[in-house]
Amino acid sequence: MRQIGFKNFRRFANHLTIDFGNINLLVGGNNSGKSTVVKALLLITENLRALYRDSDFEMFLEDRDEDSKKTRQYHPEFNFAPNILHNALHIGTFERAINVVSSDDYIIFSVSYGKINIAVEVVRNNNDKNLPTSPIKKIIITDTFEDSVITVNYIEQSVNFTFKKCIVSEMSGDFITLFSRFLSSKELEGEKEILSAPYTKSKLDSILKLAESKISGNPRNKSVSNRVKDEINRISKNMELYDRLKSSEEFQIDIPFKDLLFHVPFVKGNRGSFYYFYMQEKMQEKKEKWDEKTQYLNSDPIIEYMRRLSRKIERSVETPLEYLYAHAVNQNTLYRINSQNDYMSNTIQEFFCANIKKNSDEDKFIRRWMGEFNIASNYEVQPVAGCEAYTVRIGDENTNSKKWLNLAEKGMGSIQMMVLLFKIATLIKKYKSYSQGVGLRPIILIEEPEQNLHPSLQSKLADLFFEINEKYKIRFIVETHSEYLIRRAQVLVGDMVCMTQDETDEKNPFKVFYFPENGVPYDMGMAPTGKFLNNFDEGFFDVAAKLNMEVIRRERKK
Repeated sequence: MRQIGFKNFRRFANHLTIDFGNINLLVGGNNSGKSTVVKALLLITENLRALYRDSDFEMFLEDRDEDSKKTRQYHPEFNFAPNILHNALHIGTFERAINVVSSDDYIIFSVSYGKINIAVEVVRNNNDKNLPTSPIKKIIITDTFEDSVITVNYIEQSVNFTFKKCIVSEMSGDFITLFSRFLSSKELEGEKEILSAPYTKSKLDSILKLAESKISGNPRNKSVSNRVKDEINRISKNMELYDRLKSSEEFQIDIPFKDLLFHVPFVKGNRGSFYYFYMQEKMQEKKEKWDEKTQYLNSDPIIEYMRRLSRKIERSVETPLEYLYAHAVNQNTLYRINSQNDYMSNTIQEFFCANIKKNSDEDKFIRRWMGEFNIASNYEVQPVAGCEAYTVRIGDENTNSKKWLNLAEKGMGSIQMMVLLFKIATLIKKYKSYSQGVGLRPIILIEEPEQNLHPSLQSKLADLFFEINEKYKIRFIVETHSEYLIRRAQVLVGDMVCMTQDETDEKNPFKVFYFPENGVPYDMGMAPTGKFLNNFDEGFFDVAAKLNMEVIRRERKK
């Protein structure tokens, strides 16, 4: 996930996009829109997951006869109060979500995963404005790598496909596999550019000549040679067909839901292996009646492209998101599991159930940062009455266990940090495979982690996030009011000793987004020294300096 965007959502009437880095710090005054970005990200992610899971083939199985398919309708809704997030989001309905001064009756959310952008347009529920759900008018999938746009229109019950280049020439042919049997590794590497997509007429001519010289000479290779020639002919014909069909610089076609013969993301009723094989039979029946546009759209390369696109989207929308919202801390000595709204108790239970062993990476992580935040050097979590509650005690490495303290006897700042460390350690274990390059990188969203912390300890949060990102590949989006956290991030960037701005932009994991009281949020940018390239508004992060100057001015008057 690299970008979030929205329009007409809460305080932002105009379209806004935020391009994320690895550690994103959202700063600004109260009610400036920081939490709006987080809420938009949580809402679009949770809804896209639900929509994708809903686009199965059960409805198709119910409507297999042609008459019922003609009346088949699919009208998904956007949920502003998903159960998993309701307590954290506090939105609930379309009316509470839409910008109060906007004259529009729709909200747009968008999110980008690599080269794929997904935009969802939600309209007002005119039947009952108090419901938590509202109709989705359309979903637009833009693939900038393949120059394609797929618009799923739930009002028209149709899909518009727009291709700005020949997908057939990009996706067809597995020539590298075919030639690997006849070329040495060195030869194959030398011919890789010719054998790989995208294909052009001159490339296809070169592949044909290569086949004649390396494959066709031996009669035993006749079948492989014929496969290469057939593939070249098929690609050439489809490229010619695309050139004939495209209007100006693109090719467009609209297909009703009921006539789709392959899977399209977010369209219910055309997914699954049963559907695929059933539709293969239908294709054979209908091919003779197709016009050229329909032939192109239902060609094997387009169907394969849609499969790949669907897999990318399915994988992308499951990007792990963890939301650590601002919460109260208490000085209870017993943390009960029946306290469902008690963030501390839930976090401690999750940590205990994660079964983190002593001297594991996660355990060492906690103890190291306990020392950094001046809490203690060791800890223990013990169940009470068969895990109906838990106690947390802290102490030093060599302290007699009888002299250990209950966590409750420490100050609020230490308790706050221990809860944060327990939570992050649990997530590090949960997503350990992601740090080894398996799966998408998780994102942790944290609201005001500096609560109750001394200024010198607030600055250490930057070091904490920096280490976790570097070692475990976990990304962060942090809402904060802490000048000390921001200033320490600047120092860490300066410590990288980058020589150029380009090198800084490449290596710097931090992005600081400033949300002005009036206006559009912007990236502050950082120079190689860590200095900000843009300025904060007056009255933000300069209050302490101004007050100090006032004291000095008065002192001089004496």
